[in-house]
Amino acid sequence: MRVQRPEDALAALAWFDMEIMTTLRAIVGMDLTDRAKAIARLAVKLGGLGLRAYVDLADFAHACVKEKGAQKAETQEMDQRHAASLYITLCGSC
Repeated sequence: MRVQRPEDALAALAWFDMEIMTTLRAIVGMDLTDRAKAIARLAVKLGGLGLRAYVDLADFAHACVKEKGAQKAETQEMDQRHAASLYITLCGSC
């Protein structure tokens, strides 16, 4: 993912993300709502399963090659944005 341009890999990454959710659905034994998928994609430290969508990571993973710590920082920022967005849908403006 880091060495390939995102636009060249997006279809494969989307397929992989879908397969991860299909596997989770099989493990859980029921269909997953969009909210359940969003929770599963959160980092573990934010209450999720850490099953991040690779489509979301692709752009900055490629851009951060050779920049020590840059991908980790970008991933943490993305996690915070996803968590904030999800928490708003769960409890309004609490």
